[in-house]
Amino acid sequence: IWLKTPRADVDDLRGPQNAFPDNRYTAPQAWRTRVPKELYPTSYIAGECENFLHAQADSDGPFLLMMSFPDPHHPFTPLGKYWDMYNPDDI
Repeated sequence: IWLKTPRADVDDLRGPQNAFPDNRYTAPQAWRTRVPKELYPTSYIAGECENFLHAQADSDGPFLLMMSFPDPHHPFTPLGKYWDMYNPDDI
């Protein structure tokens, strides 16, 4: 739900059928996603945690914050700068 709030057409960006073309990789669960950084799950989680920490700044009581990032797990869909960081022939 959080992803569709800022961008209703997000389904047009996700999944291998909407990926940027790149024939260097043949892994079925790896593709270069069209999802922009600001709509990436890692960005969302980091932002929510940052908001929580700011809200706790004026609190005198203890608190617990656990951050759990889904990346890097399959499907492997890194942002473009990370996708292009390594040549698959070098791995």
